[in-house]
Amino acid sequence: MSTRRNANTPPFIVDDPGSWGMIAQVQRAIGGQMGAHHRRHVPIPGILMMPQRAVPIPTSGLSTSESTPVGVGRLKVVAALPDPADRLRFADDGKTLYGESPRAKRSWTFPSLTPAPVIAEEQAPVPVPPLFEILADDDLGDLPIVAPGGEYAALIVRDGRLPAMALVRLGSGLETRELVRWITGVAAAAWSPDGRLFALSGDWGVLITVEG
Repeated sequence: MSTRRNANTPPFIVDDPGSWGMIAQVQRAIGGQMGAHHRRHVPIPGILMMPQRAVPIPTSGLSTSESTPVGVGRLKVVAALPDPADRLRFADDGKTLYGESPRAKRSWTFPSLTPAPVIAEEQAPVPVPPLFEILADDDLGDLPIVAPGGEYAALIVRDGRLPAMALVRLGSGLETRELVRWITGVAAAAWSPDGRLFALSGDWGVLITVEG
C-alpha cells in the first residue's frame, strides 16, 4: 500500500483496490467493535478493498482502454481533503471543485488544492439515496451522474445504512447495463468536463482521483 501527501492535504492512500472498494474511514467506522486503542486511531484516507457483493446487474470489471473517463479503468488518488461534502461539481474550467455540506459551501482549485473561504449557509437537504436494487430498474430517472462521453455514469445508492457509488456502463438499456466499479461510503461524485479528474466525497471528506 503506497501513500503520499501534498502541501495542503494530509497523507492519503494512492492505490486502487480494484472493482470493489470501501472508503477507509467508513471501514474503520463499521469496525468500531475493536478495542479502545483502535477506536482512537485515525485511518489514512483512501479506498480499501472489500469483498464482492451481489448486485442485480452483470459486472464487467475495470476497462483497459485509455479513452474512458477516470474510474472506469485503474485510478489513483492524488488528493484527500478532510472537509465533508454531500454534493460535488466541477466548474467548466475543470480546475475548481465545489462541495456542499449541510451548513457550508466550499471550493478548491486543482492542482494546488488551495481552499477558498467557506461560505456558511444552510443547504437544501440531500434526498436519501435509493436502495441499490434500483440498478436493475428500466428507468433510472435523474439518478445517473453521467460521465463525459455519455457512456458511463455514477449512481449514488444505498447499501443498508451506508451510501455507495455504483459506476455503470449505461449501454442501450437495462439489457446491456453493466457494473464497472463499486465503492461503499461515497455519497457524491463528479467528473471534470474532460473526464480526467473524478472526485468522490461523503461526511468523511473528499478524494480526487486521476487515471492510474
